[in-house]
Amino acid sequence: MSYVENMPSCINIAVTQRCVRLDDRAEQRDCLDTRITLFLEACGLVCIPMPTLVADPAGWLRAAGIRGLLLSGGNDLKETGEGDVSPERDALEHALLGLAQEKNLPVFGVCRGLQIIASHYGARVVPVKGHVGQPHVIQGASYPKAVVNSFHNYGVYASDMPERLCSLAQSEDGIVEALRVSGLAQMAVMWHPEREQGFASADIALVKKFFNVQG
Repeated sequence: MSYVENMPSCINIAVTQRCVRLDDRAEQRDCLDTRITLFLEACGLVCIPMPTLVADPAGWLRAAGIRGLLLSGGNDLKETGEGDVSPERDALEHALLGLAQEKNLPVFGVCRGLQIIASHYGARVVPVKGHVGQPHVIQGASYPKAVVNSFHNYGVYASDMPERLCSLAQSEDGIVEALRVSGLAQMAVMWHPEREQGFASADIALVKKFFNVQG
C-alpha cells in the first residue's frame, strides 16, 4: 500500500496570515501564531497557512485540498485608515469570501476575521475603546453567557448590522462578539480561542461543530 493510500481523510483548513513588512530588508512576510496550529489540531483539523500574495487563490485552494477557511487575527483593515494595515490581505480575504460562497466552503473568522466578514457584507468597522487586554462578558439570545479574551481596537456595533449579518453575542457595550452570515456557512468571533491558557472546551466544541468534525 502506498504512502498516499495510508493517509487519513484530513480536513485541511486554509488559514490566512498576518502581513509584516520589514523595510530595512525590503521584505514582506506572512506570519502565523503557532498556537493556531495547535488549536486546530485540538479540533481535529489540519492547519494549512495560505500565502497572502498567491496569484490564483481558487487554484491554490483546489491544489491544497482545502475544505474550509479560517480568517485569522492581525493587521487592521485598510478602510480604518490607520494602524497596521495590509491592502493585499484585505484583497485576498474579500476574494476568499466570494470563492467560499461560490464553492460552498465554510469560513470561520477570528477577531480581524470577524471584521473583514462584517465589512464584506456592508457593516461599518469603527474604533472601539476598552477592548484590548480586557476580558469581556458576552451574551446573546442564542449564545450562552461567557467571559472571553479581547485584543481589538476596532469592531462593529450590534445596532449597526446589515440584514445579511446576524449577531450571535455582544459585549455589554454593544459590540458584536460573534456573528453569522445568513444563508451561508460563515461565522466569526472577536475573541482568540488560540490564546487561552488551555484551550476552552466550549471553543473547541464550537469549531468542531462548525466544520462538522466527527468524533
